[in-house]
Amino acid sequence: MKIIGIEDTCKYIEDRIGSGFALVCIGTYIRSDDRVALEFCSKILEEISYANVVLCEYGLEMCLHEIIEKKISRMVIIDAVAIPTFVKALILLSLNEIRDYIPLSTHSIPLETILGYLKTFLKDLEIEILGIPVKNLEIGLDMSTEVQEIIDELTKCLK
Repeated sequence: MKIIGIEDTCKYIEDRIGSGFALVCIGTYIRSDDRVALEFCSKILEEISYANVVLCEYGLEMCLHEIIEKKISRMVIIDAVAIPTFVKALILLSLNEIRDYIPLSTHSIPLETILGYLKTFLKDLEIEILGIPVKNLEIGLDMSTEVQEIIDELTKCLK
């Protein structure tokens, strides 16, 4: 796990988009902060028209067909992460760390399982994971103020 600040995250995202990575954004609109990646990636689509963004509401399994059809070879998965102490920064995770930080309760099928399945179709798939810290994963339609501030700051520096 590597914690990176807002400015460095903007540079990271711009670099990945420029290097041909797709941004695969996972979340659920009805679980408060779990919507953070969907909201953030929707803003990216507004600001960077050439970005390859895949919005996966309810989980990665809901957009496997799109990833396979597009023959995506490089992707950054953006999702909510649960960490013990909330930080106003983002988290880069390795594939081995998914189980520890991506909330299992928000995915009907574990990410590890889906990524293994995906790699059977896209053998050379390069995967990076960017987590956005969250505070509240209860049923609800509003994000925490602190989580919304992260999106606002990231959007501002991507303009």
